[in-house]
Amino acid sequence: MIKRSEHTPQLKESAMRPTESYARWLQMLEQDLPHYFSKDLVDVACTGCGATRSKPVFTKFGFAYKQCMKCHSVFVSPRPSEASLDRFYTHSKSFKFWKKNI
Repeated sequence: MIKRSEHTPQLKESAMRPTESYARWLQMLEQDLPHYFSKDLVDVACTGCGATRSKPVFTKFGFAYKQCMKCHSVFVSPRPSEASLDRFYTHSKSFKFWKKNI
């Protein structure tokens, strides 16, 4: 077990990511997501075990997250198609910004 002394620095997310750049990326992402993922959404079974019974747990960035009733994995469904994901990672301003600045 690693013992933490009073002089051991604690790693914070703000130290890993520049605050202004991260905030700008979030704004860009919120603009990009509807453009790339508003259609071509595909309903999927649990990505952990394949079960089809799930319940909604929360929504983030417009995506519905569900929890599997069998294995309790949390996953997105409906989710973007593979073609939509390819377009996003190839052309979106937010992903290009992330690669360059964060």
